[in-house]
Amino acid sequence: MNLAALPMLPSRDTLLAIGVTLFVLGLIARGLAREHRRTLASRKLHELDTRKAGEPASAEPSHFEKHFGTYASALAAFGAALAIATFFR
Repeated sequence: MNLAALPMLPSRDTLLAIGVTLFVLGLIARGLAREHRRTLASRKLHELDTRKAGEPASAEPSHFEKHFGTYASALAAFGAALAIATFFR
């Protein structure tokens, strides 16, 4: 790493606070993603029970709805990595 760029980085305490905040936000987002998956499954079951024969199924969920849990896990992992890397700075 270029030693001249080192003073431009935030302090150790700031990086630690950012890392812990991202980790906690990732955990919260994972809980929201889990609840959203349950809601989608409940809606799908309700639709299967109530639609008439021959009626087409509803559209697939969007990319973000499908992969929200993955993004939340990545956010938590990035926050944890940043918090751990702060101790080695």
